[in-house]
Amino acid sequence: MAESGVYVDMARGGAAGSVPHPLPPPLDVVLERGCPVSGLEDLLLEVGDVEALAVWHAMRPALEAACRLRYRVVRAGESILSFVPGVSLQAAVDTTCGGRVRLSRFAHVRRDRDVLVLDSPRATGRVEMEAVTGVELVAHLATAESVDRLTERLGGGTEWVAAAIAVLQSAGLVLPADDDGSTLEDRDVHAAGWEFHDLVLHERSRSYRRDLRVGATYRFVDTAGKYEEPGARRRESTTIPLARPDIEALAERDPPFTRVLESRRSRRFHGATPIGIEQLGEFLFRTARVTPLDVDGSGRSDARYRLYPGGGACHPLEVYVLVARCAGLAPGCYHYLADAHALDPVDADETAVQSILGQSAVPMERGSTQQVQLVFTARFHRINRRYEGNAYALVLQEVGALYQTMYLVATAMGLAPCAVGGGNADAFARLIGTDPLEEASVGAFVLGRP
Repeated sequence: MAESGVYVDMARGGAAGSVPHPLPPPLDVVLERGCPVSGLEDLLLEVGDVEALAVWHAMRPALEAACRLRYRVVRAGESILSFVPGVSLQAAVDTTCGGRVRLSRFAHVRRDRDVLVLDSPRATGRVEMEAVTGVELVAHLATAESVDRLTERLGGGTEWVAAAIAVLQSAGLVLPADDDGSTLEDRDVHAAGWEFHDLVLHERSRSYRRDLRVGATYRFVDTAGKYEEPGARRRESTTIPLARPDIEALAERDPPFTRVLESRRSRRFHGATPIGIEQLGEFLFRTARVTPLDVDGSGRSDARYRLYPGGGACHPLEVYVLVARCAGLAPGCYHYLADAHALDPVDADETAVQSILGQSAVPMERGSTQQVQLVFTARFHRINRRYEGNAYALVLQEVGALYQTMYLVATAMGLAPCAVGGGNADAFARLIGTDPLEEASVGAFVLGRP
């Protein structure tokens, strides 16, 4: 029966090409077999020599950064949890722990396939919970606890408890606690300014860890054909074509770019005379239309060009028009068909439309009510099937690019624009009849005549 403590062995997978493969002997044999961390150096001296020990110390940081090492916490032969570093640790994983410790407030437990993972945006690698005892240990660390107190609460085995705390500290999930129970993280003014969900999104989409994949991995490329573009509930009517402005004429008469840029403001006062369908059509044409790209000279292409940038040109955004007051267009909800430059009426209850307008509207100035609100939705599969780790961050970046494009065009046209910072994604998905995990609102923009 294996003793309690921390064992080190080779992790499966890892980053290819970053360290020699196979490892030099006798390090290869020792790590493939696994060994207690506390006896690793003595074993290397026994089966090798001082040179073998020096190789271990020299290669350990690179092995950790390449996700090639696994540290397992064992209790009387049972594996409690395992830790695969994704960066070079500042110090070797120890087997001892002193003083009280506490779980990071950014730590969280989640299921990944069939494995329970303890994670954090500040973690240095992947921790998998392999026994209920490990989950119980983590639950007790919601408050500051000492090894002795944890051993008492969990029942027997100071060695494995101390080993688990040491590993979790190396993973950045557990921090030393002061007498009042606070950690350095609690007292850090910079950490205090972060909410949990914001830091998770930030770190996950710009990760430095080698065990987390970020970028165009095409993770769902095999299932891409199973996706179908969702469509909003259409009314029993034809689409409404919009006039196409003369771009060359606009280029001649528009104010200079610098003047437009310097004049851009959020304007929350809409006049008594509403925007007209002609202006709305020109605005949408200049901001949100889609143009096919003839990439091979054949006249056919699946690629689409938009006037604002998007990650990998996936362009998950769709634009819906909520009309409160617009000359030539009845109040209601419309889907902007970006390739046809037309409006498709959505079969939505007028009361529900007004409710959405009220929920997500920016505060208008006194005596003013909004005229038109443009709601941006994301059809998530367009970007999720290609990007991993940063897909939603790319959606938000594209929303920002569309915001600025709309601000500049509205300023050039003499309209009153204002971006909307909030909104009810589930309510809007119900309005247009889509699953919010398939298509949901991610931004909105109020527009009208000043």
